[in-house]
Amino acid sequence: MGRSTAREAHLRIALALREFAPDDTGAPAPPMAEALVEAAAGDYPLLVDHAHESGFGLCIGEPPLTTAQVLVHRGLVVALTLVGDRQRWLLPTPMDPTPAWVAAAEVHGMVVVEILPPGTWPTYRRGCSEDERIRRFNARLRLATENAAVLHGAATLIGDRRGHFPGLG
Repeated sequence: MGRSTAREAHLRIALALREFAPDDTGAPAPPMAEALVEAAAGDYPLLVDHAHESGFGLCIGEPPLTTAQVLVHRGLVVALTLVGDRQRWLLPTPMDPTPAWVAAAEVHGMVVVEILPPGTWPTYRRGCSEDERIRRFNARLRLATENAAVLHGAATLIGDRRGHFPGLG
């Protein structure tokens, strides 16, 4: 495998759980772990190129299998690797996934990564409630998806149960 290039980019990331309706028997379907990623305008074209090279496609239907990986180190999500681990996008601030998010990723054997266009994340005024933030974000995400501006793909979660990734100190 080739050498990995790490880059610190201006990324925003949200870790979420996608809930599903119960199946025909009424049994609850396990939620899906998601990572929603938005790069700054200057980094976005390169992120999209790397996502395409990794197998990402338009956010329509089921996410395609990709060579992408979500890296967990010491219990924190620290990076997204693309292009067969040749391009590593480091998170500016590692994210602490909830146990439910990690469990969902393990149950499905993957994380659905969505690459969002710049400007999807809304700015919030001081005192904005969490419900209002979620509503605004979801409205912008829906609009970006309807405009065919969101890419998605199934990525592998790398790191053991304790979150130790052997290649990171």
